[in-house]
Amino acid sequence: MDIEMGTVYELNQQLMLQEPPLDPIALNIKVKEVADFMMKYRYVMLLNHDRRDYTLFNIETGSTLEADFKETITNRGTIIRIDKQENNSYEIWIKDEDKAFCYLLFDYTQGVINC
Repeated sequence: MDIEMGTVYELNQQLMLQEPPLDPIALNIKVKEVADFMMKYRYVMLLNHDRRDYTLFNIETGSTLEADFKETITNRGTIIRIDKQENNSYEIWIKDEDKAFCYLLFDYTQGVINC
């Protein structure tokens, strides 16, 4: 394994490139877990600053939330990991071609102002 030194995030990116993708069963279990988490909030943000990728979910009925969430993340690349964080968010690692990207998913209800 050839790892270059850099920031902790850059080191994690290199390590994630070595990880296998989630198998389909594990992915479906994680997607269900995350969809259940998302249903607790009105607005949820999926964010990756490196790619300038900011996706806002407006949670209303949730009838297709699980499928919509899965499609959203799989359209961005190969899912490597989905981990719940201590700060009540999810860290989602996605591999796209020869780079790994960390997306954060979190409650964004306070970030939206409805007038």
